[in-house]
Amino acid sequence: MEKQGNSQLELFSQGSQPRDSGASQSNPFLTRIWSYEKTILIILAILVTGITAFSLGVEKGKSIILDQARALIMSKAQSSQPIPPPAPKNEVMVKQAANPVIQQGPFTIQVGSFKARANALKEAEFIKKRGLNAMLFSKNGYFILCAGNFSSKESASGLLNELNKRYGSCQIRRL
Repeated sequence: MEKQGNSQLELFSQGSQPRDSGASQSNPFLTRIWSYEKTILIILAILVTGITAFSLGVEKGKSIILDQARALIMSKAQSSQPIPPPAPKNEVMVKQAANPVIQQGPFTIQVGSFKARANALKEAEFIKKRGLNAMLFSKNGYFILCAGNFSSKESASGLLNELNKRYGSCQIRRL
């Protein structure tokens, strides 16, 4: 009977050496994977760190740009007072008409907005030649040209039609 027991033992054991139940047989494929696994984990850690640093940098950059934009808006809002046009270089002031249509009030007609100050000043001179009060405002990098002061929108509407013929899209606005 003993011989049968030994023969069964021989079936389960591989070779003549006894095998430990906790020890695993080394597989060259698993060993190779484990060495790559360490490299992959290091690369993933570097990628996660890089993406996190990039995201934090983007957020910090956004806050810096927003702070600069707010400061610029505040400085523009403070400087949105009417800019008087400079005197012509030959020191000759343009004379206003004998009967100007100027009335004092909270309304004006926005003639247009210009990127270049020189163009805005040229149109302001044209408006002054017609006997109107020309005002020039600076806002967000543009020069806004307005004509006249009116006490109500109704009093400005007659001039609005005339200015629309020359400039196209004029509008009545509050000062």
